[in-house]
Amino acid sequence: MSVGHNSLTRFGHMTELILASPALRSTLEQVVSAISADIVKCNSVGIYLPQADGNFRGFVGKPTTISGITIDQMVISPESDALVREMLEKNQPIYINDTSLDHRPDPIPVEMFSIKSLLALPISFEGEIFGLLFLFNSGFVLDITEAEIRSIEAYVDMAAFAIRNMYLTSQKELLLDATRELSVCTTTQAVLDSCFIYMEKALFNANIGIHISDGNGGFVPTQLSKNSSWTENDWKSVHKEVRVDFARDLVFQEVVRTKRPIFIPDVQADPRPNQQACKEFGIKGLFIMPLVAMGDVLGTVAVVNLANQEVYTPSEILLAESIANAAASALSNLSRMDRLEQIVRERTEEIQEKNVELERVVQRLVQLGHQNDVILNTVAEGIYGLDTNGQVTFCNPSAAKMIGRTVSDVTGQDVNSVFQKRTVWLRDFFQFAHGSVASHNPVMSDALVRADGSQFLVEYSSTPIVEDGTVAGEVVTIRDVTRRRMLEMQIEYQAFYDTLTGLPNRYLFTQQLSSSMEQASDLKEQLALMFLDLDQFKIINDTLGHGHGDQVLKEVAQRLNHCVGRPNVVFRLGGDEFTIVLHPVENDAEVERIAQDILVELSRPFVMNNSEFYVSPSIGIGVYPRDGVDSETLLKHADLAMYRAKQSGVHYELYNSSMTNQMVSRVALEREYERALDHNEFVLFYQPQIDLRSGRIVGMEALIRCDSPTKGILLPGEFIPQIEKTGVIVALEEWVIATACAQAKIWNVGPSPIRMSVNLSARQFDNKNLVDTIRGILKETELNPNLLELELTESIILQNSESVMSTMQELSDLGVRISIDDFGTGYSSLAYLRDFPIHTLKIDRMFVEKLGEPGKNVAITSSIISLASHLGLRSVAEGVETHEQLAFLKEHGCDEAQGYFYSRPLPVTEITPLIRKMNQN
Repeated sequence: MSVGHNSLTRFGHMTELILASPALRSTLEQVVSAISADIVKCNSVGIYLPQADGNFRGFVGKPTTISGITIDQMVISPESDALVREMLEKNQPIYINDTSLDHRPDPIPVEMFSIKSLLALPISFEGEIFGLLFLFNSGFVLDITEAEIRSIEAYVDMAAFAIRNMYLTSQKELLLDATRELSVCTTTQAVLDSCFIYMEKALFNANIGIHISDGNGGFVPTQLSKNSSWTENDWKSVHKEVRVDFARDLVFQEVVRTKRPIFIPDVQADPRPNQQACKEFGIKGLFIMPLVAMGDVLGTVAVVNLANQEVYTPSEILLAESIANAAASALSNLSRMDRLEQIVRERTEEIQEKNVELERVVQRLVQLGHQNDVILNTVAEGIYGLDTNGQVTFCNPSAAKMIGRTVSDVTGQDVNSVFQKRTVWLRDFFQFAHGSVASHNPVMSDALVRADGSQFLVEYSSTPIVEDGTVAGEVVTIRDVTRRRMLEMQIEYQAFYDTLTGLPNRYLFTQQLSSSMEQASDLKEQLALMFLDLDQFKIINDTLGHGHGDQVLKEVAQRLNHCVGRPNVVFRLGGDEFTIVLHPVENDAEVERIAQDILVELSRPFVMNNSEFYVSPSIGIGVYPRDGVDSETLLKHADLAMYRAKQSGVHYELYNSSMTNQMVSRVALEREYERALDHNEFVLFYQPQIDLRSGRIVGMEALIRCDSPTKGILLPGEFIPQIEKTGVIVALEEWVIATACAQAKIWNVGPSPIRMSVNLSARQFDNKNLVDTIRGILKETELNPNLLELELTESIILQNSESVMSTMQELSDLGVRISIDDFGTGYSSLAYLRDFPIHTLKIDRMFVEKLGEPGKNVAITSSIISLASHLGLRSVAEGVETHEQLAFLKEHGCDEAQGYFYSRPLPVTEITPLIRKMNQN
């Protein structure tokens, strides 16, 4: 997922908190050291954290100083660094083997630190980016494998967890600070100011206004945050000009009716907001919370988004709601105290001015005492008094209501019989859908027992009653803090458990695996680690959408738990990847039996929208201590076994050392072809495409050859299948396109244009950077896009219609032409000819070579030519070798032909004279 400006700003404001945390700094320093020491030898590894201005500043690195510049002096700006912009947009690592051939990195640091190659990774969790990690060597090229990059990503995930946990902890501390400060406010203005301060910190948004209820269903715009983009005068003026009728406003009235907050990220897409008011204020999104005390709505807190649409996380929404509730409670108490103080002032002034007789003074004092009773009976907190024997001398209705009793039931009773106190474990008190959320934080808290036996969490405060210097009793205040403590536990849950499936997350997995391996070592036992992913999951996401994909993941988690039958041993690492830790295990047969149970369980269909869908897992198994004595090695070997299972077409594999050897062989093969590409051992041959009406060369198809120093010229069938197994195929095909376009530019200096055709593989077409790559090549070579034609097979088009359609449309919008190669040999469909931006149909040589023989080839070939003509497409016949074939094609209106009848594929030095000969006037 790409990261929005609001998310970067949010985490940028966390910088002071992060810098003040030695524990987090220590964790990130260990991540940096582990990467540079254990995974890959390099000159520099640095972690950069977002700032409030949108830039990233160095936080920790190894070394801490490069060329006299310390890590905290290094600032990266996404505006000037295209590499950073791309990483933020795609939230994916980027490995650049040669910076001299790539325009994306900022040239200033590349030149300053002599960076030859680099690896850049986003530090992200669940789509949100918390920082960046850069790894490079000064003066020479890195040589990083895919396995090493995966290992580095695992450490980067640890850094993301550490930063995110610090953010969640800061939320909990923020709520505690807000509750504490609001509870001691002595004026209404102090409550409003504190509410604005903590609401801004919770939502990173200063555009906040408070409306107070007028008691008749309407609201009065009362105060605006001092840091808002508006001035308070303008804010109130616009309210008057628009004449907002709060008694009829759908949003405000829904808040009053439900006493629940409303979050509307896009006001234009929702019928409830007052559109005229939103337009005048410039409001894009709206978040309104009620100020509720004693069941009454005192007012609302409105948080608006003016510049762009904001998205708040569930924990941020719950945090803001809790702050609003604390502010409402403080306002309720102060309003009653304000009324009391006003009465006292009025009565005191009367006494001073009129000097009335003592009777009247006594009468007033009695009246004030009555007012105190009223306040005591209506305050939201529970208040009761005790004598020195522990008897309840008085009790307000709030305290009695909290424990499910009446004031008369409580007064005069022993405090321990009516206010029964318990000490509870929070992990037992809060039980959520996926088990105990507090298993990692067994905190105890005070609770009171209601008359019906239920319990709630409380906070106490006690004040002694002193008469003539002697303690005569005490006044106790109690507050129900169940909701606040629940929020704290939910925040902790989000740090350790996957919010979608309820399974323990990657952070707990690393802890559990290390702990279980230590225990297995002490007891001389075996442990098995299963690494599992879903083979057909992408199809469900692409066809049904991510909502149904999430449902599948949740059901898979339930089925895995059912198969294993042990708590907290199934983990979700992310996406469709799961791990299972089994300890102890007796032998391989026991592990294989569990793997087979999983296969049977997941073979049952997943039913959605009255349709059945199937997914099958690939499972890799590593056994401790045989396959690794540390958690990192065991996980890596289980991962290798999973990929071996996927490649072999079986559902599970136990790790063996040959898998590592195969990985080494694959890396060696990849390096061999990388060397061939670096040493210019690949060359392009060209075969002309002839216009059958004029007899002129109108196009060339670029065909790759390998000029091996030991084997001579190799045809594509002798090396392409091997290269397609490696990552070199993408770089090789980019070289083919760039070389062919450069040659086409040379040939197109005259009046007769020659089109260049290049074949694309499925691997290259699936590359997300394909369109940007071709755009860059066309710009660099200055070739007219209409002179580049990309040849695709029908299987590529039909593998993922929505994605392919989007890419083809982008290429067509550039001006590039699209050709369907070997048409008629695959899954031909008139639908894609109608819907996709296609310009050419190439008739396969298997039809052309048999045109002189009786059979169906004549009918098929003539039908393809006719079909292309009626659809406004160009038809090109491949493999033309005889006069008879050529005569047939001309007779039936074929546009172009290529084949040995005209010329075999030739190098550029031989094909150029043929162009001059055939195209001379």
